[in-house]
Amino acid sequence: MTITRKQFLLGGLASATATLFLEACSDDTGDGRTSLEDLGDGDGDSTGDGDGDTGDGDGDPGDGDGDGDTGDGDGDTGDGDGDGDTGDGDGDTGDGDGDTGDGDGDGDGDGDGDGDAMPVCPNGASGTVLSNHGHTLMIPQEDVEAGVPKMYNIQGGANHNHSVSLSANDFAQLALGNNIEVQSSFLMAHDHQVLIACLL
Repeated sequence: MTITRKQFLLGGLASATATLFLEACSDDTGDGRTSLEDLGDGDGDSTGDGDGDTGDGDGDPGDGDGDGDTGDGDGDTGDGDGDGDTGDGDGDTGDGDGDTGDGDGDGDGDGDGDGDAMPVCPNGASGTVLSNHGHTLMIPQEDVEAGVPKMYNIQGGANHNHSVSLSANDFAQLALGNNIEVQSSFLMAHDHQVLIACLL
């Protein structure tokens, strides 16, 4: 019996189909799956089981300190609850709002100043002449303020005269509210000690 070429090709195709069918029905793995599950996807690679890796879902916890820009957490300083840009929380100084000045701030001046100085010897000064017999001495307030050395005559009601000289330092002491003592010139065999003070 002669086999034609067509019969030969059909027989070969039927044999290959039967082999493939028997392979598909057999169990090679022992876990109930057939070897058809190991067939590739047409690219030559196994398709695998489709699971892939599941990660832990944690992400990067970072330092956990909070947001340094908004001040809602610790930030770099650990001060917590304010906004570092506006100064509404602790910030660097803890004083409050640095831009508007609504917080503590410094604000402490010494406030002393000189103000209006009291006038020097406002009523002038007078001299008390010791061992007196009618001599007087009056010094105007302007002379005390000027502080320029000056000589005064103290004759008053006496029949003779004496002179009294005040230095710049004497006037400076009077301006400070201090009393001074000077000596008059010598005349007619005597002189006088003179105590000088501002008039009250």
